[in-house]
Amino acid sequence: MVGIAQPENFSAFLRKVGYSVGLENTLSRFSDFCYLYANTPQLKSSDWYDLVQKKWDLKTENIADVFSSLKIAKITPQGIFAGPFGEAGALCIHLLRKPEEISTALSHLLALSIMLADGDIFFNCLSAQFTTADIPKRLTGMVLGKRQELFRIFKSQAEQEAIAAAITIERQRNNKGSGSKGARLGGAGGLGLAGGLGHLGLPKAKDVHAMELPSADYLRHIVPSRKEWARSLGLCNKDGEVTSQGWRWLQILASSGFVFQSGEYSLRPTKFELEHHRLAAIPELAASAPRTWDYISVAARGLATSDLYETEPDDDALSSLTMSLFAVFRELSQDRRMVRNELPLFVALATYMAITRAYGRNLVDYDAWLRSDVPLQRGIKTRSSRTIELGILIAANGHN
Repeated sequence: MVGIAQPENFSAFLRKVGYSVGLENTLSRFSDFCYLYANTPQLKSSDWYDLVQKKWDLKTENIADVFSSLKIAKITPQGIFAGPFGEAGALCIHLLRKPEEISTALSHLLALSIMLADGDIFFNCLSAQFTTADIPKRLTGMVLGKRQELFRIFKSQAEQEAIAAAITIERQRNNKGSGSKGARLGGAGGLGLAGGLGHLGLPKAKDVHAMELPSADYLRHIVPSRKEWARSLGLCNKDGEVTSQGWRWLQILASSGFVFQSGEYSLRPTKFELEHHRLAAIPELAASAPRTWDYISVAARGLATSDLYETEPDDDALSSLTMSLFAVFRELSQDRRMVRNELPLFVALATYMAITRAYGRNLVDYDAWLRSDVPLQRGIKTRSSRTIELGILIAANGHN
């Protein structure tokens, strides 16, 4: 249909964290980082190392990869940069007063982070109640279902091979690591000439409609961490049995259209993610793409103990909150203040959701409100950006 044949173009169709270590105690470590960031004017590499080595007593830097995948923070030789969820967590800490409210807000933020980063793995593990006998079938059905949806749009062999390469579950037969020389040579030797090449040395077309079941070793790595995530959010007990809260979230996902008829849970890219991957012009994809706000709303409803209803916006309250979010955002990370001229839309939406639920209140469609004419009349602007969905700016005098 279109000349796209690179796996990275389709990476947004599978929400999966690619790490099996460093995922333990995620909620408490997320909280620790947010408090550190909220209370440190200029976060330095030494602050991060103190957190990792002294407070958490970790010997490796695997947690940095996890924080990057969950968009909590990006740890680089150049510095420590808070991600969207690190920013939102710090905003909640500044704007909420009671420890229990902050704890509730951070739990909601982590739940949203897990859904967006790992939802396709996490929710299928949850629905299987973390039993290794059921998970492989669910994950395989989810992967093949996603592929089939895309194959109906992308017809060429090259495109379908790119889709299959992007939407897959690693077998992970052993724990040697795919990056080692031995692992790479072993894989090539196992294929042989017939495995990688057809007759006369020509590449063989890959079977994009087949997939091996995830291996026992893969499950041994991914299941305990997802179970711990679910337990920390109140979605399962210590034995992996799904709680009423967990079943509630799964039902909300299903009612929102994020489940196949065969029962596997499958999340889709947002409209903004399609734009980022240059796929938004394809009508079949755009028509079924959720808004970013849709996922944020699902996370709020999934952790609620009773039904939530969208209420009419209070323009004064939303304007005041938006200005407070912008002001606090500008004060964080003082060494980068000159470039923190706009509050990312996602950070504002996630923080609003977390704070509102910490107060036990219903949500309004904050995304729709920010895109309406009302904020503009109050000195609140939104503008397009090349790197974020929208940026929020506050006029210096409160008026345009």
